[in-house]
Amino acid sequence: MTTTMKVIAGTTQVVGRSGTLYEPDVYGRINVQPGDVGPLIDAGAAFPAFVNNRSYNAGAAAAASATLVTNGAALANGAIAIAAQPDVPRPLIFAFIPGAAAITAGLIAIVYWGNDGQEHTENVSLITPSGVTKSYTTLFGAALLVSQTVSGLVGGSTPTINVGTTASLALPMSPNGAPVNVYLEETNAASNTVSPYNPANGVITPATAPDAGDTFAWNYTETVGS
Repeated sequence: MTTTMKVIAGTTQVVGRSGTLYEPDVYGRINVQPGDVGPLIDAGAAFPAFVNNRSYNAGAAAAASATLVTNGAALANGAIAIAAQPDVPRPLIFAFIPGAAAITAGLIAIVYWGNDGQEHTENVSLITPSGVTKSYTTLFGAALLVSQTVSGLVGGSTPTINVGTTASLALPMSPNGAPVNVYLEETNAASNTVSPYNPANGVITPATAPDAGDTFAWNYTETVGS
């Protein structure tokens, strides 16, 4: 049994560890013997991209909530408590409230499992002027918030933090499964125009805002691989 791989552009011949001579087709693909796969990956070959057809039913997703995950907790060095998790994969929005004094230093490390099946760590500066709330939205939809940890915090006057969910939802993706192409959207089991979405991270913002009553479902493709 052989495995299809893709070589670096411009390569005309490849010799595997087994001694087998491979000549790529016009698309740069070769059919590789099992013992040659690992060494060829080390040499820069990869598996060719392929397209997955997927569907996702988010059901009656809850309305956005600015404080679902963390509500008015003290913003201080160390771990910040997580009170609840998002109902379905969706971006999280953070609000850092400094109070009457500026925050002049500090970071928060946000660790979560994304809608792409991978664990993400996003390090966000907490620096903000007095009286100015700083907001941050995660780059992917969060299926599970693992931790939110503050370090090096300087300044602020009894600063606090809110963490909640946005009105956007996130389509499940394979790791490295971008771009996403959404071709069918249903709201309450009726087809409608596809809502705006980001093909790089699968985040989609339904024209009808989630409210725990309306249901949402999508059909889409993802391109996986190199």
